[in-house]
Amino acid sequence: MATLLPPPTKRQKVQTAEKAQQQQEIQTIPDNLGSVRVQFFDQATGSATGPAVSVPVADATVKNLETLLNTLQGNEDDERVPYRFAYQSDEKENQTIDILADLYHSLLKPGLKTTEDTVPLYFTPQAVFRVKAVSRCSAAIAGHGEAILATSFSPISLRLWFQGAGTRQPEFGTATLAHRYTP
Repeated sequence: MATLLPPPTKRQKVQTAEKAQQQQEIQTIPDNLGSVRVQFFDQATGSATGPAVSVPVADATVKNLETLLNTLQGNEDDERVPYRFAYQSDEKENQTIDILADLYHSLLKPGLKTTEDTVPLYFTPQAVFRVKAVSRCSAAIAGHGEAILATSFSPISLRLWFQGAGTRQPEFGTATLAHRYTP
């Protein structure tokens, strides 16, 4: 018989509800902040990409900045590249701040920059990964009607691999997938 846990106490329920409410709070950007000037720089070369552009603070999200940078670079819709943005301070500390969501919460709200400043943003292109769905069976091997439970390569050579399917352990060649031996 399985042991059942007691139901949560009222204190545990209240703590769980408060935690869920804090996680659901959406950080909003005030609408009356105007715009901020943004200058894009390549992280690798340090060269500027186009002139400084005025962007409304309410619309200065990472997604919109990516779209703006792709437009400035002349990338078409099918060539769009995702970017990561960072701000590097001019001061002695040389502190770098990643722009994770938007400019307001990363730079303006903490007081690092104001809407009157030109914000230098350093961009780094991110890799584009396309994940393809893989079904369980990706290839058929002659002589198999059931699923293969385990496979392993030979420790001597990568030209042989062994598999287990039930009580049989056949040996196959990797180049031809030809059945070689069944002990």
